[in-house]
Amino acid sequence: MLQIGTKTEDLTYTVDDVVNKAGYGKFQIRLLFLAGLGWIADSCEIFILTIIGQLLACEWTIYRSQLAIITNAVFVGFAIGSIVLGVVADKFGRKKALGASAVILFTVGLGNAFVPSFLWMVVCRSIWYPESARYYLVSDQYERAADTLQKLSNMNGTDLPPGRLVHVNTKDKRGHLKNLLCKEYRTTSILLWYIWFASAFSSYGIFFVSPIIIQNGYLGTIEVNNQTLENGTEDSSQVIPCLKFTNQNFIDYLWTSASEFPGLLVFTFLAENCRRKVLVSSSCIVSSILVLLLLLRTRKIVILLILFVTRGIILSISQLVYIVTLEAYPTTFRAIGIGCGNFFSKVGGITIPYVAQVLVIENPAAAMGLISGIIFLAAIAAAFLPFETKGARMKEGFHQNE
Repeated sequence: MLQIGTKTEDLTYTVDDVVNKAGYGKFQIRLLFLAGLGWIADSCEIFILTIIGQLLACEWTIYRSQLAIITNAVFVGFAIGSIVLGVVADKFGRKKALGASAVILFTVGLGNAFVPSFLWMVVCRSIWYPESARYYLVSDQYERAADTLQKLSNMNGTDLPPGRLVHVNTKDKRGHLKNLLCKEYRTTSILLWYIWFASAFSSYGIFFVSPIIIQNGYLGTIEVNNQTLENGTEDSSQVIPCLKFTNQNFIDYLWTSASEFPGLLVFTFLAENCRRKVLVSSSCIVSSILVLLLLLRTRKIVILLILFVTRGIILSISQLVYIVTLEAYPTTFRAIGIGCGNFFSKVGGITIPYVAQVLVIENPAAAMGLISGIIFLAAIAAAFLPFETKGARMKEGFHQNE
C-alpha cells in the first residue's frame, strides 16, 4: 500500500497483488483455451475407453478381462506420468512438463491408429503454455517472473503495482515427495489422496457403465451375439458382444455427457460462495445416493436423467478436489502435490475396470454398491480436512516468511 512520504522504489508487490489487480482478461482466456485443449484430449481418451470394447469385439474376440487390461494399461501410464511430470514441473517448470507430455501423447496416440492386434493395442496404450510466475520466483528466476507478470498486465490492459516484485526467500527443495508427508501437511495429504482416489473411482465407474445403461436402459447383461466366437469353445458369458452404438445411442450418450457443462457452471458459482470442505463433502453424499438410484428398473428416460445428473455432479467433484489441492500446497511442491493426487486418482482408474466392466455384468448391485460406498467415505474424508482453503493466500514456500 502507498503511504505518504514513501518512495516508489521502496514499495514492493507480490504475484497475488498483480493477479488481483489485472483481474480476468485476455491472458486468462488464452491460458484457459490452451489448458482446455489438454482437458479435451484427456476426455476423448476416457470416451474411447468407454466404447472401445464393443468396437474391438467386431474385429477380434475380446473378453471382459482383456478389456479391463486395456483400460489398466492407460491408467498405469497415467499414474506413472503423474508422479514423474509432477517432479519435472516443480524442478524444471510447468511449461516444460506440459510440452513433454503433449509430445508423448501425440506420438503414442498416432501409433494407436495403426495397431494390428490386441497385444499391440496394450503396448501402445501403456506408454505414457506460459510458464508460472510463482515457479520462476521459487526457482530464483526473478527477471523472468517479473516479465511474465508484465505480460499478464499488458494483455489485460492494466499496469503493475508501484514498486518492485518481492523476492521469495524459501529454503525448500522443489519437487520432493517427503514435503507432502511433513508434520504440517501429512493429514491433509493422506485425506486428499483418498478423495482423489474415490472421486476418480466413482467418476470413471459411471463413465464405464454409461454405455451399458444407454444400450440396455438398465444395468444388466447384454446378450452375446459375437460372430468372432469359434464353435462356442469360449466362455461366451465373458465375451464382449459385437454391439455397435446406434445413432440413438450416440445421441443419448451426447446429451447425458453434456450434463458436465451445466454441472461445472453450477459448481463454479458454488465454489465462489461456499466453503470447500462443505461443498466437496455434500456433493459426495449426493453422488453416493444417485449411484444407487441407477440400479432402478424403470423407464429408460428416467434412468438417463439420473445418469445425466450423476455425471454432472461427479465430474464436478473431481474439479473441486483439484482446486482444493492447488490451494493446499505451496508453490515449491504444488505440482508434485497435484501429481501425487493424480497418481491416486489413476489407482482408482486401474481398479475400477474390474468393477464397472466385469463385476457389473455379473452383479450390478454389488458393483454400484461398492462405487457408492467409496464415494460416501470420501465425504467423511473431506469433512475431516484440517483446514479450509477458500480465500486462503497461496504460499510460495513452506518456510517463507508470512
